[in-house]
Amino acid sequence: MGNSSSTPSCTITYREKHDVFLSFRGQDTRQGFTSHLYAGLRRKQIKTFIDYELERGDEISPVLLKAIEESKISVIIFSNDYASSKWCLDELVKILECKKMNGQIVIPVFYHVDPSDVRKQTKSFGDAFVKHEQDFGKDNDKKLKVKRWRTALTDASNLSGWDSSTARSEYELVEQIVKDILKKSRCSKKRNNLKKSNVRSVSGDFRHLVGIDSRINCVKSLLFIGKLDFKIIGIWGMGGLGKTTIAKGVFDQISSEFGACHFFANVRQESEIPNGLVHLREKVLSKILDEEYVVGTIDISEYIKDKLRRRKVLIVLDDVDNVDQIKILSEGIDQFGPGSRIIITTRNKQVLRNYSVNDIYDIKAFDDRESLQLFCIHAFKQDHPPNNYKEFAKVLENGVGTASAKVRDGASSLAKTSGSAKISDRAGFVESGEISTCRGSTSSDSTSSDVSDESTCSSFSSSVNKPHKANDARWVAIQAVRSKDGLLGVGHFRLLRKLGCGDIGSVYLSESSGTKCYFAMKVMDKVSLSKRKKLLRAQTEREILQSLDHPFLPTLYTHFETDKFSCLVMEFCPGGDLHILRQRQPGKHFSEQAVKFYIAEVLLAMEYLHMLGIVYRDLKPENVLVREDGHIMLSDFDLSLRCAVSPTVVKSSSNESESLQKKSGLLCSICLHSALVYPAIMYSPYNLFWP
Repeated sequence: MGNSSSTPSCTITYREKHDVFLSFRGQDTRQGFTSHLYAGLRRKQIKTFIDYELERGDEISPVLLKAIEESKISVIIFSNDYASSKWCLDELVKILECKKMNGQIVIPVFYHVDPSDVRKQTKSFGDAFVKHEQDFGKDNDKKLKVKRWRTALTDASNLSGWDSSTARSEYELVEQIVKDILKKSRCSKKRNNLKKSNVRSVSGDFRHLVGIDSRINCVKSLLFIGKLDFKIIGIWGMGGLGKTTIAKGVFDQISSEFGACHFFANVRQESEIPNGLVHLREKVLSKILDEEYVVGTIDISEYIKDKLRRRKVLIVLDDVDNVDQIKILSEGIDQFGPGSRIIITTRNKQVLRNYSVNDIYDIKAFDDRESLQLFCIHAFKQDHPPNNYKEFAKVLENGVGTASAKVRDGASSLAKTSGSAKISDRAGFVESGEISTCRGSTSSDSTSSDVSDESTCSSFSSSVNKPHKANDARWVAIQAVRSKDGLLGVGHFRLLRKLGCGDIGSVYLSESSGTKCYFAMKVMDKVSLSKRKKLLRAQTEREILQSLDHPFLPTLYTHFETDKFSCLVMEFCPGGDLHILRQRQPGKHFSEQAVKFYIAEVLLAMEYLHMLGIVYRDLKPENVLVREDGHIMLSDFDLSLRCAVSPTVVKSSSNESESLQKKSGLLCSICLHSALVYPAIMYSPYNLFWP
């Protein structure tokens, strides 16, 4: 083939024609390892480029340059004589150029050579460079080329790859590499599909998160990807600041650099389930080892430990609140491979200190400008408020500039209730659901004292009519059971523990059998309700819950009745309530900023209820629950009422608002009827409500 005098730059416009490009020293591995690897890739239908028929020369062939540019993955097989070939070294430089420009995946294989010899150019690699430098003499252009070769060898050897000295056989090494390429090839296809649809490679939820890129980059700077040490870092901040979102963004951007990686969500919630952490530990090991692994004992065999020591892993443990959770997950595991990284997200900074993490990223709350911008993006589809929402925006900007997730969901709620940027368009908005109750048999022959599964369930609006929960995994679990069995009953749930009791029933933490989806199940004794004349209250509560679809209000997934019991299957909220949360604060009270924030969410929920004609009559800290992401959720609707209303929104003119501000020093005041508010709130010296 003709020689090429220059190397064309690699851009993102090249069409990918090959899954894999193999770079190797022919006289070292062509008839042995490389041919076995090529055959293994072909067996898996992986389209692989190999230069069997190309002529060699002093300069790399244009055909090879094009093949490298059009490949998704390049595999570099470093062998004893690799560096003696100028052709191989030019291939290497081109491959790393495409990695930088295109994001091409590069996998080094150290075949009977020490990675440190490649990295430092010692032994046979050093000897090869002595000869290159002698051949080139004092030619400055050639000296520059040698420098590029050295840099490329160092950079490539720092990538996650495969070392033949750690494999028990050449067959095993080939199988592991083929499996790794298959996995990375699938990930590459997913990323390409996302690019084609103009969506970033991170989750679509990241697209409108103001300031997310800078926060992700801060975390990445603490990880020092490429260094071969082992590092654990923590991401710390209050609920709703975006710890999980940032961790997911980092995970998505760097996971291709690791041999094994997994994101384990909701560690705190898993720990509340019997043997939950043990099962999570099994999943950790299975993901890292790429094989089914069941933890029979605490002790891990030396064979498994050795495999773990050789795997460069990335693990994210999301929402950890106790150092014992980490200890259980890591028990018996003494070491991961060089370059491994673990990221822990938590609301409790002491957890990170107790575990002696290397670095902690302290997420800063959104400033007022960022909060307002994010709110407007989600509420109005623009980065600034429309004129008729300016006063509301001022309240938000001065009081709710804290957590990205909370601002986003609050904005989504406002957008949903308003329907558009015009506040007058909200009048008359009422959401209704199709309600049809099927009652079970009331035969007096039943003698069982337990909750029987001989029941039928009510049929009501599903996730299609509740867009706020449309992507909720719990809806998927409920619908899957319905598709299979038709009706849901007690037999489809496993009661784990009692969460509490109220005036008309008790609430249990329950698990949907076989799905690992958790719900709060309210169980009410029908005989007791009848004797106490509270059947109507129970029915009203159910009807109200069925009509709700709001981020700060509970979701009713299904309900059913047995001979003796009426059961409501609702959203489980694991974060406790505001009363408990307040007791944990310094001085046992919230900061003014936190109080303003919680009040803003309560007001959004109350506004939504009033638009539906629902009067909520039990507002107190114990009934304001806190979700795991920091959002609030109003609970306990058995005292609530429904009434027929034609809602009217009253909005003061800007002049009146300015006059009120001058007189009172307040931007805005909210009026609530005293009968709706729990007295301890209304008359507290710290209250921000005025009756």
